[in-house]
Amino acid sequence: MNEEKNINEFNDLFKEHQPKPRYEDPINKRPYYLTIMYYLFIMFVFNSILFFALSSVNSLTKTYTEDEQVILQIASESAAMTLIPTEYYTIFTDDYDGYVVSLGQYEGFDVIVNTMNTYATPYLLDDANQLNHGNLENILTGARTAWDDEGIYEIVVYESATSPFPAIATISTAVATEPVENLTNFANSIINFIIYLALMPVLAFVLLRREITADLLVFKNKWSPFISAVLIGYALTLAGNFVANFTSSLIAQLLGVMQSTAANQLVIEQTLRSGGMVFMFISAVILGPIVEELVFRKSIFGLIKNETIALFVSAFAFGSIHLLSEPSLTDALINGFVYIFLGLVFGYIYIRNKKNIVINITVHMISNLVSVLAVLFLL
Repeated sequence: MNEEKNINEFNDLFKEHQPKPRYEDPINKRPYYLTIMYYLFIMFVFNSILFFALSSVNSLTKTYTEDEQVILQIASESAAMTLIPTEYYTIFTDDYDGYVVSLGQYEGFDVIVNTMNTYATPYLLDDANQLNHGNLENILTGARTAWDDEGIYEIVVYESATSPFPAIATISTAVATEPVENLTNFANSIINFIIYLALMPVLAFVLLRREITADLLVFKNKWSPFISAVLIGYALTLAGNFVANFTSSLIAQLLGVMQSTAANQLVIEQTLRSGGMVFMFISAVILGPIVEELVFRKSIFGLIKNETIALFVSAFAFGSIHLLSEPSLTDALINGFVYIFLGLVFGYIYIRNKKNIVINITVHMISNLVSVLAVLFLL
């Protein structure tokens, strides 16, 4: 009996010298659930209500003629081309400069192609940089069906119902048969601004205020590590952009599709060049990065314990929300890879910096600022 007692006393003594297991209270995930739910409500329900409300305001809507609809189609699809009467095309030159270009005139029509189409100019222009009428007629009669000699990139020809091609055309596709009423670029910038204005204060100052405050306090009076982390993070986004765009181009080649500007990017670029520039600038550079990082990084990582799973879920969600306007599944796949890959980069930056959302927000802001300035001053 005494022997057993001595053994128990020895074991108790041993236990006292063992490191005690660390106990952590379960994280309160309610703010993260509420953040995502509120984000989805604003983005889909409130956004729809706002769209229909502004659509009833005449000054915020615009009638897109059949010819302008075709020009817009060419601007969004690299492999497309059209013929537009010269007197009509001059009306749209300023609005779509940088997205479409005229390669010359043919029987009173301007031959319009997408500026990203690197095959159109060598085929349609001769050595003197003049329109090659013979090659153009090959396209219009169906004798030439691809931009490249290998026959990979199919030529897509669009036609306006009010501006039919010369009689030689046999393969045109009439995609614009009547005028369409839609919101102006200014109205789109207002909607975007109101959406983010409804999201940012609630997310940053109500639902996730404690989390943001805690992340800010990490760098209290410590600017050097903060600046270093931001610079490294931005360098990673630059590298990520290069890899993403290069890989996206390879995917496009494998699918036999000519890469086009993402629909989401096209809307942003056109809005920045309209009267709503200030609203879009604030949304893209300040409000957007705060909201997206709080939703796709802070909240998703807060809900999913496994970092690897959270990384891929957040990246896929981040990419998907930017692809809702893509015209086809193929375009979504090609352009979606860029956004998803960038989502992975932002997720990695978040993990690398011990899930400090302040660094992510700052890097995201700088990245968007550089992109916006490039649109404003380079395009």
